[in-house]
Amino acid sequence: PPSSLVFLHGFGDTGRGWEELARVLWNRPRGRVVVPTAPLRPISWLHGDRVRSWFEPRGVGRQWAEESTAERWTCSGADESFQLVEGLVREEEEEGVPRDRIFLCGFSQGGALALLAGLEMSHDAPLGGIVMLSGYLPRVSMHSRHSSKRGGDVGTPVLLMHGLDDPITPPDWAREAHTDLTNSGVRAELHLFEGLRHEVSDQGPQVLREWVDRSSHAPGATGESEQVVSHPFPHNRIVSQ
Repeated sequence: PPSSLVFLHGFGDTGRGWEELARVLWNRPRGRVVVPTAPLRPISWLHGDRVRSWFEPRGVGRQWAEESTAERWTCSGADESFQLVEGLVREEEEEGVPRDRIFLCGFSQGGALALLAGLEMSHDAPLGGIVMLSGYLPRVSMHSRHSSKRGGDVGTPVLLMHGLDDPITPPDWAREAHTDLTNSGVRAELHLFEGLRHEVSDQGPQVLREWVDRSSHAPGATGESEQVVSHPFPHNRIVSQ
C-alpha cells in the first residue's frame, strides 16, 4: 500500500530546503512526501520580528524565557499548527493512504510539533509513526512530566534521533522525552549519535527504514521496543542548522 511522510522543518526555515532530505528519508515504494512551510509569526524575544515558526519557542536558560516565567512553556501558536498538520494528514487519507501508513517527522522545532500533534491525533486513531530529529517534547503535551494532565498509550510508535553534541537542543531533552513517553506507555525508541551536533546523521535514513519495518510488523507491541541505542563516531552529517 502507499505510505506518506509529512516532514516539518525547524524554526526560521522553510520546507523547500528539506524536500531532498525528506525524499532520502522516505525512499520507499509508492512513498509520498509532504513538506509544508511554517507561517510567518511575530516572535516576542526577537522584538516582534516575523519569522517562520510553528509556534512561539520557549526554553530553559534563555534570557528571554526567564523574563516571562508564566509564559515560558505556552507554545503560543501550536494550536493553529496542529490544525495545519491534522489537515495534511486528512488530505493524505483522502488520497488513499491508510492512516496507519502516514508518518509525521520533523527536525528541531518541527520535531517538537510532530511529536505534540502526532500524539494528540493518535487519540482518535493511531498513525504509522512519529519521528523526531534533534527535537524535544513540549511541556504543554499531556505526555510531559510537567503537564497536569496524563497521557497514555496512543498506539503510535515513536522514533527519536539526537546528536550527543547538540548545542541547540541538548541531548538531555531527548532523554527526558523518551523517559516521559515510555512512562506514559508509548512505544518509543531513542537513538543517540556521538559527535553529532544540531544536524541529521547520514545513518538516519537506515535507522528510520529499519524502525519502520519493525514497527509495521509489530502493531500494538509494547515493552520490547522501548530502548536507547548509541551510535559511535564516525558518521557524517547530511544536513545541519
